[in-house]
Amino acid sequence: MGKERDLEEKVFVIGLDGATFDIINPMVREGLLPVFSGLMEGGAFGRLDSSIPYLSPPAWTSFMTGKNPGKHGILDFFGKCPDNYNARFFNALARGAKPIWTLLSESGKKVCVINVPMTYPPDKVNGVMISGMDTPGRDSNFFYPPSIIHELDKNVGGYILEKGSRKDITKKSDKYLSDLKRTLENRFEVTKYLMEKHPWNLFVIVFEATDRAQHYFWKYIDPKHPEFSHSNNRYKHVIHDIYRQMDNKIGELIGKLHDDITVIILSDHGFGPLYKSVRLNRWLSSRGYLSYSGDIPVKSNRRGIVKWGKKLLPSDVKRFLGKMTGFQKDGRQNFNMFSNVNWHETKAFTMGAFGNICINLRGREPYGIVEPGSEFNALRNQIMEELKGLQDPENGCNMIENVYKREEVYTGAFSDTAPDILISWSRGYSFIGDTEQTILGIKSDRDNLFTTHIWSGNHRPQGVLFVKGRDIKRGYEIKQASIMDVAPTALYLLGERIPKDMDGRVLRDAISESRLSLRQVEYSESEDVSATGCSQDTYSKEESESIREKLKGLGYME
Repeated sequence: MGKERDLEEKVFVIGLDGATFDIINPMVREGLLPVFSGLMEGGAFGRLDSSIPYLSPPAWTSFMTGKNPGKHGILDFFGKCPDNYNARFFNALARGAKPIWTLLSESGKKVCVINVPMTYPPDKVNGVMISGMDTPGRDSNFFYPPSIIHELDKNVGGYILEKGSRKDITKKSDKYLSDLKRTLENRFEVTKYLMEKHPWNLFVIVFEATDRAQHYFWKYIDPKHPEFSHSNNRYKHVIHDIYRQMDNKIGELIGKLHDDITVIILSDHGFGPLYKSVRLNRWLSSRGYLSYSGDIPVKSNRRGIVKWGKKLLPSDVKRFLGKMTGFQKDGRQNFNMFSNVNWHETKAFTMGAFGNICINLRGREPYGIVEPGSEFNALRNQIMEELKGLQDPENGCNMIENVYKREEVYTGAFSDTAPDILISWSRGYSFIGDTEQTILGIKSDRDNLFTTHIWSGNHRPQGVLFVKGRDIKRGYEIKQASIMDVAPTALYLLGERIPKDMDGRVLRDAISESRLSLRQVEYSESEDVSATGCSQDTYSKEESESIREKLKGLGYME
């Protein structure tokens, strides 16, 4: 719906994955981001606390539900299954809380939601929905209603799904950048079309370009980065160019909206440099907490060997390779991350893309050896203390900023499915899975706990928030805001009640006194929502393979 005045209240949300004030503020001061500058002068703004861990799946799900991961159940890109040591990918089927667009649809309001992570399969909303990065492929049902795909094919040339290609990133940076910008332009054209041609009270669009550019091109703007080179300045403007492009695109979108419409711009987490990564499972092994059954863990790129073997090798050798590589599936979409672990001598192991740690607890894990109660508590405390002391051997810096017990961070029905120890990494450091491993007895350096990553930039715990509209204070800096606050604030601005079990709060300090005096914040009873979690298949076998390849290509898995 265009620029004309509409008596209905509306909220337009723009997500900029990974956007950070560390880039925005200097560019604003230099006059390079006029739209962001105008948002700060004409609205409210501030740093936005992400989820723990500060990864897109839990963070964007906390955005859409107003709840902590312990209540909504999306804890990471993937999590451990309850009855074995295999892992499964999360998607919308594992979500145990209603997102804001479902609440609004139930109250009769229209919504349009595009490219929000963890929205596959799409919710059957009162409006339009296009799933985000957890979409397995073009053959999947990622549009609602299904007819939207044909409408976009006809009017904007279709919808582009993001592709994760490590080869393009590491060897063909120009092609990767070209694809990134082409996808951004397509997202923008789809957004313009849908906002003008379909009715909506809530519009949500997430752009991923800021995140992707910063992951791979941070080393070109950071003289402290070990891969920085003054002679290689070809890509030094990439990140700033993406921010300038987003500034221009946001300005164009806002220009199509009536002044009465509230605009919210946020990121799911911040960004910073990544200098060094820790092979945390190897660290656990070096401390005696994790035991490998062979010489060294199996190499993660074993998939290529398996594919080769399927074509050329006899069936008995294929079966042997399947056991060696740990790539035999249990069920439709499990994948084995620990094929070479001796569980009978393992006390702790990592799970997920952030390095969070699970205790091998008796009675909970299939081959648990740690007794519940005092032994569990003592072991967890011991590992947490040792993690706090983990230092970069080159400079003595602490690599981990903080560690938490899961019950210190999460509340809700899904808290018990979370890892026992949650990690917040220091600036410049992160987790990486085992990569230099072996097939058929080829050894690698088992003692090398630290390595570089395919990324040169990585997530930080504070993102950005901008709010502008008729009922929003001007030039106001929000001092304390959480990503969980966005949904209740949007509901309030849309004249809706806030579910009582939302952890987020309405950001009253950013809202004008006239609006607050006109309408009080009201609450409603909450409804429990069932979710599959790991109890059912969230993807088919083929879809799970597609997601795995995408996450490997983007650098989230090894």
